[in-house]
Amino acid sequence: MDTRIFHGQIKAKNLAKALTACFNHGNLKAKYTKSGEQYIVQIASRRDARSGGKTALGITIQQNEEGVTVKLGEQEWLGIAASMGISLLSMG
Repeated sequence: MDTRIFHGQIKAKNLAKALTACFNHGNLKAKYTKSGEQYIVQIASRRDARSGGKTALGITIQQNEEGVTVKLGEQEWLGIAASMGISLLSMG
């Protein structure tokens, strides 16, 4: 997991809402939940996506004294690589 701390008047809940609003469209779906003192944002490709393969990313956001701590999980790239391979084969 990659961890970053953002300083300032940032609220964990507002950041979770903003990320969800930004990524919940097109071939992606996004949602957030609260677990204890942290917010968990999940971004993934839609089941019926026509391109881009399957991918997913988990983000945890927690309020701290100086702002927020954000942790990014590793993105699942296998579906994207497979989709690109199929696209390249169909071009040849």
